[in-house]
Amino acid sequence: MRSPRIKSRLLGFLLLFALVVIGGAGWYWYTHVRIASLLSPFMRDLDDTPPLSSLDSPQYIVYGFVPYWNLTKTIVQPEITHLAYFSLPISEEGHLDGITSPVSDDPDADISSRRWRSAQLDRVVNELRPNQKLTITLTQFDTEVIENFLGSTQAQDTFQADMKSFLETTTRPVAGVNVDIEYAGEASPELRQQYVEFIKRTRQTLDTYAKSAGKQPLQLSMSVFASAASRHLLWDLPALTPYIDQTVVMAYDFHRPSSPVAGPVAPLFGAKNVWDNDVVLHLREFLEVMPAEKILLGVPFYGYEWETTETENPRALSFPGTGGTASYGRVQQLLQDPEYFPITQGWDEEALSPYLVYFKDGRQHVIYYEDAKSLGYKLELVTGLRLGGIAIWALGYEDGSRELWDAIDQYLAE
Repeated sequence: MRSPRIKSRLLGFLLLFALVVIGGAGWYWYTHVRIASLLSPFMRDLDDTPPLSSLDSPQYIVYGFVPYWNLTKTIVQPEITHLAYFSLPISEEGHLDGITSPVSDDPDADISSRRWRSAQLDRVVNELRPNQKLTITLTQFDTEVIENFLGSTQAQDTFQADMKSFLETTTRPVAGVNVDIEYAGEASPELRQQYVEFIKRTRQTLDTYAKSAGKQPLQLSMSVFASAASRHLLWDLPALTPYIDQTVVMAYDFHRPSSPVAGPVAPLFGAKNVWDNDVVLHLREFLEVMPAEKILLGVPFYGYEWETTETENPRALSFPGTGGTASYGRVQQLLQDPEYFPITQGWDEEALSPYLVYFKDGRQHVIYYEDAKSLGYKLELVTGLRLGGIAIWALGYEDGSRELWDAIDQYLAE
């Protein structure tokens, strides 16, 4: 017979084991089952359909934006399928600013056009493998410029001619175009239709050029706000879908440096409960109006940092003017620097996002960021919903680390 002491130890071990199993099962339900529950309204009855692992694996797109200011930090990882140079601005008159016309007074346009011709970009492009494509991002961000550009027949004609001329003369192997025209606020029906006509003509120009040059068809994508499927913004998604290959859903910046409270950059859940919107809510909206395979989920490779009021809640009030970008390298540096100890490493269960809380000169700072775990949950959505892939903003912010890329390789590899 076992002694009472041994029985007590055995019972204690069994109790601990049961708590671990129950806790693990609870966490699994909270994350994986919660995410699985999102899938069923759109694509299948989970009880009647074979598991995803038994279906043919799609070729997921990994679209990586490389902004001109991160060229020296960019490493072309093998998981990338499309590398998008950011950016070549479109002038109000329809020219590619600094490329097909003298640069305007916009200093950013001057820098980005010069970096397009730079040895820094040469180095990045030379790292591309045969299966990786180079694309360009064409941008407009000023409301008045957008209205004048889309409303002008002459500007539209100029743009199409200049884009064709650019493709014919550039020495770089451009295989596609991403249009990132960001119009703030609600758009009139007339402006929305003008944007549809602009994209339709751009599609025709790319197809005509590729056919005449004997090249493979060039891909056309557009970047849109995460709320584009629910609000009357610039993008009439059903009307645009026939003309584009991918739609980049910029599902980040839910909290920004200017936000009055600290919070996650790309929360998966929590809409209407903790914050106004989340990634899952917006994906539901997109899947109601366009095919899943044309959706690229925008994912952040960065976080934001704020000085906040002192509270145990990481979603603390932020002090105006203190917000800023926190790269992955910044986070790792803080975790290794004894000057900032002790640092609280936390996990936001609504957002499925990590955060840090540290003190400097007696003042509290909060960082919400992305790591392999939080990115993994987003990639589960991509594979579960059979989306086209992901679009990363932005290359270079991972500071050479492989952690985020290893997660992409795990979930999206063929």
